Amino acid sequence: MSSWLNEDIRVTRDLEYSMTRFFKWLALTALVIVLLAMGGLIVVNRQLPALIERQLNEQVEGYRFTVGQATLSPALSLEIQRLTMIQTDHPDPPVAVIPRWVLSIQWSQIFSGVLVSDYLVSRPILHITLPQAKQELQEEVPIQEKGWREAIYSFYPIKINEIKIENADVTYVDQDPSKPLHFTQFNLLAGNIRNIRSPNDAYPSDLTLEGHIFGSGRIEMQGHANFLAEPHAGIKADLALQHVPLEPLFPVTARYNVQIRGGVLSAEGQLEYSAKGETQANLKMLTIENARVDYVHTSQTTAKETQVGHAAVKTAKKLQNKPETLIRIDHGELTNSEFGFINEAAKPPYRVFLSNGALHLENISNHLSEGSALVRLTGAFMGTGETVISGTFRPEGKSPDFDLAIKIERTKMRAMNDLLRAYGNFDVTAGLFS
Repeated sequence: MSSWLNEDIRVTRDLEYSMTRFFKWLALTALVIVLLAMGGLIVVNRQLPALIERQLNEQVEGYRFTVGQATLSPALSLEIQRLTMIQTDHPDPPVAVIPRWVLSIQWSQIFSGVLVSDYLVSRPILHITLPQAKQELQEEVPIQEKGWREAIYSFYPIKINEIKIENADVTYVDQDPSKPLHFTQFNLLAGNIRNIRSPNDAYPSDLTLEGHIFGSGRIEMQGHANFLAEPHAGIKADLALQHVPLEPLFPVTARYNVQIRGGVLSAEGQLEYSAKGETQANLKMLTIENARVDYVHTSQTTAKETQVGHAAVKTAKKLQNKPETLIRIDHGELTNSEFGFINEAAKPPYRVFLSNGALHLENISNHLSEGSALVRLTGAFMGTGETVISGTFRPEGKSPDFDLAIKIERTKMRAMNDLLRAYGNFDVTAGLFS
C-alpha cells in the first residue's frame, strides 16, 4: 500500500515537472514570437514612409506626396504623420498638410462577419488657390477618379467603413491673396459607408458636418448618404447656416461685377441628391441683414456681361419645370440692405440705388406645380423716394410669367443729377420725382 502511494506521488511530481517545463517552453516560444513580430514591425516601420510615398506618387495623377513618419502597430493600425500633398503644376502652397492620419481595423464590425476599417484624420490644413482650382477644372480626369482609393488600398487594403475628420482648417484664395476665404474647426463624420447596417435603406450611412465659416459664421449638416449607390453616391441632409458674413465673398463675386459689403446670412433647409440624379434643394428659411450690394458696369466688361447673361438665361430655362430638379425657397427676407447699380461706362459715372431695402420672398420655386411666388421690395429710391415693388411669378412651361407693380414717390431729384447728366446733359437744383 505504501509503495503504491509513493509511486502515485512520484508520478504526480513528474507530471507537475513536465507541465512546468511545457508552460515555460510555451511562454518562451510566445516571447520569441512577440520579439520576432516586434522586430519585424521595426523593420517594416522603417520602410513604411517610403512605401506609402511611392504608392501615392505612382497612382495619384497630378499630385506629389511626402510622408514624415509611418507606424504599423501590433493591432494592425497604421498611423501616418506629416503627410504633405502638392499639385504638380502649382506646387506653392501645398494643397494639403495632414499632421496625423490613423487607419485602423473597425473591431466592432468583426462580429458582423466583415473586415472593414475606419480613418481618423486630425487637424488637416487645406490651402487652395484660384490657379490650382482652375487647373483641376481643366483636367480631363475628374478629381475623384485620379487613383486615390487604389493608392490607399495598396498600402492599407482593408476597405473603409467610417471616416472622421477633426478640426480641419480650409483656406481658399481667389484673386486677392489678402482676402482669403477661411473655414475653421471643421468636423466631419461619415459612418456605415459599406452599408453593413440597414443595407436596404435608400441612405444607410450616417453623415454629420459642422464648422465655422469666415470667422463668425457656422454651418451644421445632419443627414444620411449612400456612398455605394450607382451610378454615383446619394445624400439627404438637413443644413443650417448661422450668421455667415458675406463680405469675405467680395473677391469671388467681383469677378461677376457684383460687389458685396457687409451683410450676414442665415438659412436652414434640406438637400437631397439621389443616385438617379434627382435633386431637391428646399430652403425653409433664408435671411440676409445689413448688406450693401452693387452691380458695376464698365466698358471693359460689356462682352463678359453678355456672356454671363446668356449663360444665366440658358441655365434658368434648363431648370424651369425640370422634373428631376426641384429648387424651392419657402420664406426669404432681406432687411436693412442697400441695392445699387453703378455705371462706370457713362459720362459722368452714376449710381442708382435703393436704401433701407427690405425684400420679402414667398414660395420661390422652379416648378409651376408649387404655385405662384410672391415678391415684395420696399425701400427709399436714391435715399428719399418711397418705393414699393410687388409681384407674382409663375414658372410657366415656355417662359416665366410675371405680374409686377412699381410705385416710387417723392424722390429728391438732386440725388439723380449724375444720371441726368449722363443721359440728358442737364441737372436740377430742386424738385421731386414720382
